[in-house]
Amino acid sequence: MRTLLFCSLLIVNTAARSQDSIIVPTGTNDLHRYTLYLKGEFHERKVENESSVLLLAQYLYKHNNLRYLVFEWGPDFSYLANRYLQTQDDSVLFKNNLEFSRAFWDTLVALNRYKPGVEQIKVKGFDFNRSVFTGKSFFIMTRGKAPFPDHSIQSALEKIIEWKDIRWSWEGQNKFVKQMKKLSSLCEKQVSALMAYFGEDWPAFSAIISHDVKSKTTVDRDKRGLKYVKTFLDTKEEGNVLFNYGISHAFLNGMGMGKMLNEDSQYRGKVCGIYPYYQLSFEEKSKIEQRKDSYLPVNILPELESFPSYALVNMEQRGLYPNEYKISQWVYVIPKAK
Repeated sequence: MRTLLFCSLLIVNTAARSQDSIIVPTGTNDLHRYTLYLKGEFHERKVENESSVLLLAQYLYKHNNLRYLVFEWGPDFSYLANRYLQTQDDSVLFKNNLEFSRAFWDTLVALNRYKPGVEQIKVKGFDFNRSVFTGKSFFIMTRGKAPFPDHSIQSALEKIIEWKDIRWSWEGQNKFVKQMKKLSSLCEKQVSALMAYFGEDWPAFSAIISHDVKSKTTVDRDKRGLKYVKTFLDTKEEGNVLFNYGISHAFLNGMGMGKMLNEDSQYRGKVCGIYPYYQLSFEEKSKIEQRKDSYLPVNILPELESFPSYALVNMEQRGLYPNEYKISQWVYVIPKAK
């Protein structure tokens, strides 16, 4: 009974928030022009970012046929996220393994409930695999199974699974990468047996083990990730895509995914850049936030402070893009978390 009440309240709350939370000034909404939405984020603003990306996803789902969320993580993360969306398996959600709060994921669960597969939100990831996400993914994939017959592969899998309980760090990531290279090499000779062993999880296991996006640098990550993104875009089902990437990745005139997609002839004109403007005092912002905000036209800053929370401001229709302001076509006004 308590579970049913919780779900009912969650559905009502989700519906209410998704209706009017995003504000677009009258006569400026041309979001239907795009199929790919790239929202930038400042990674240190986790609380604000969680709220803003969720509200934006709900709005685009309702009004602009959004069906895919792409986060700045790899296929290991997307396996965990989609598994939770499908099963609400509590073991997927625990510290250090799945980013954002449980409320975030449960809101997406409620959004998907009673919808056919083609109308459900799905999560994708094309960035580098993280040790903790991969360890957890392989643990879930092998849970309840007998050891894999090839001892060398089983041993290599066990070493990767150990990372599920270890807080992520760059030092650990470097060790993890070496272990993954060894496992990948071993798996090349046992594809048929591994397909049978992993069953319905084989596509996800294969995607993780063959993923070659490195952790450094930003430009190299996006160049390598772009081939996976383009394959996904060429083969996906119906629906538009929202990317939630670090601000430098999302700039349309930068060096990352936003610019690469925007300059690709196949997607040119379909890419919508969304810059996050946090309504914080200058002193509350980090140096990188201060520097990125300085790219905004000076004359619009006071107006952004007066906009209501979660407003989308069309810079292009104000004559500021592409002649004066080339970072994005839209600015997303995000309030400070209470």
